[in-house]
Amino acid sequence: VEQKVTVRKTIQDSLPSLLIDPEQMKTCFMNVLVNALQAMPSGGKLDISGGRNGDGFLSVSFADTGGGIPAEQLPRIFEPYFTTKSAGIGLGLAITKRIVEEHGGEIHVQSEVSKGTTVIFRLPVSL
Repeated sequence: VEQKVTVRKTIQDSLPSLLIDPEQMKTCFMNVLVNALQAMPSGGKLDISGGRNGDGFLSVSFADTGGGIPAEQLPRIFEPYFTTKSAGIGLGLAITKRIVEEHGGEIHVQSEVSKGTTVIFRLPVSL
């Protein structure tokens, strides 16, 4: 089934090095990517951007135009086994948050029903 999701990638040139486990971070990004695609079953836009903020962190964000997450559910999305979907067991974001925090980083989610969701990773830059 073709989803008709348009992906736009905006990454700053010459990004700094990060002290991360690339496989674990790939898992985090894939969890968020899969969630974004599942939130847009009839198509939409996904903007992926990355860059340095000047505050010692590198930010990577995934912004989709999916259905969004209701405000009352937003505080629970990182809880193990919490899910808003019929498929899945609700561990993806819980694992993602744990991995990001173990790397000294942060993960933030902004969402509005019918407008979409943005997930922002903030990872510390190696000195």
